[in-house]
Amino acid sequence: MRLYHPEDIARMQAVREAGSTLGTAYEAECRVRRHDGVYRWHRLSLTPIKTGDVISGWVGASLDIHELREAQEELRAFANRLQLAQEAAGAGNWDLDLTTWEIRLCLYSVRSHGLPEEHSGEIPLRE
Repeated sequence: MRLYHPEDIARMQAVREAGSTLGTAYEAECRVRRHDGVYRWHRLSLTPIKTGDVISGWVGASLDIHELREAQEELRAFANRLQLAQEAAGAGNWDLDLTTWEIRLCLYSVRSHGLPEEHSGEIPLRE
């Protein structure tokens, strides 16, 4: 387990034990230490090799998803900043789904259009 980031060790042990106990394939995301000591996020996929009902080994793959995780975090941070800016400005936003032709309003837009607070914010343009 020295391969995993210290904050991920307990979770990865639990995931591995559950996979071993159930004898099923599993996936997990964790930080894996590189040869130079740098931790990077990986998605691990493991599948048991069975002889009858007995697990004789595991085959797996590790996909480096570090840039994806960083991009997701940046997107979350941007979304939070955008929400704060919109709230401060009294502005709202909406999206149009071109596959369903449905408009989705944010909560502020729901309020500014005089819709009840419990309104889903979804408005179909086609029936």
